[in-house]
Formats: sequence, structure tokens, C-alpha cells
Amino acid sequence: MGCVTQPLALLKTAANDPAPIRALAPHLIPRVMARATHGQGLGRKPRAQVLEEVRRHLEAVESMVSAGGYLVAGRLTLADIAVYAQLHCIRGTEEGEPLFARFPLVLEWMARVDAETRP
Repeated sequence: MGCVTQPLALLKTAANDPAPIRALAPHLIPRVMARATHGQGLGRKPRAQVLEEVRRHLEAVESMVSAGGYLVAGRLTLADIAVYAQLHCIRGTEEGEPLFARFPLVLEWMARVDAETRP
């Protein structure tokens, strides 16, 4: 799903590491993730402010993709992939899903980027 599952993916990756790493990973990965999210502002801003900022960003993305179907250049670029990855994480949250429902062009764009980047 979203970024919430990222620590689980890291733990699965750690399963192939040497025994000392496997022993430390379940304790260190949650701390590293908490530090990273706090550093990005998630622990410092009120929830309402974060949700408002996400809504504003979704409006901007919708405006951009409505013009040419992609963020820049009228075709899939690294910009689309980078923004998609971040929005995918947000959409996978309890708070994110209702926000995305109000931006159908963003959802269509995300489906396009997803389809075009699958093997």
C-alpha cells in the first residue's frame, strides 16, 4: 500500500542480511523511519496543516496533468515517477484516500504512470 508498509519492506529485505543485522533491524528501522518523517515536518506540523498542504499540492498536480496528461513535457518523465511515488504513499493512508477522491485527474494520471512503469 503506502509508505506505512515501507518499514515492513525494509524488514523483509533485512531477512537476507547477516544474523546481527537481522537482530537489530526490527529495533532500528522504526526509529530511522520516525526520525526521517519528523525531519520532513510530519512530527512538527499540526495534522490539519499537513492535510491542507497535501490538498494544495493535489490541486497543483491536477492543474499540471490536465494540460498535457503528464507533469512536464507531455510525456512520462522522471518528474512523474518521483511525484507518483510520494503521492502513492500519501494515498495509502487513512487521511489521504478521501483527499484523492476529490481529484479524479490526479487518480487517472497515477493510473497512467503506474501502468507505464510496470515491467
